Amino acid sequence: MHSRGFTLVELLVVMTISAILIAAAVPAFQWTIARNRISDATNQLLSHLEYARMESSRRNATVSICRTLDANLATPVCSSASSAGADGNDWAAGWVVFEKIPPNVDPSIVEAGDRVIFRQPAMGAMAAP
Repeated sequence: MHSRGFTLVELLVVMTISAILIAAAVPAFQWTIARNRISDATNQLLSHLEYARMESSRRNATVSICRTLDANLATPVCSSASSAGADGNDWAAGWVVFEKIPPNVDPSIVEAGDRVIFRQPAMGAMAAP
């Protein structure tokens, strides 16, 4: 007499093989996710550099981009100093794109009266879709 279905031994063998395959695949998948996040952050920074250049041409004004520790401040503070264990070149802390409004002339800082065009919060602060 033939019965339909799987025996307990067959089911355990399939589950064991599946668990081994998943355990081998998870670290490689996590590496791929981390690599894609780095690539996405790099592409965002490059696109905002190009955006600043385009806006400068379109507005016929000086448009700058600077790293900031808090992009949401009313007047963001540009920062090149290291803080919170991050080095001064850590653009993952966030950045702002801003237009210099005369008589402000220093393109390396956001001064009162300058127009903030875009604010990028810290990369770790981005919400997952």
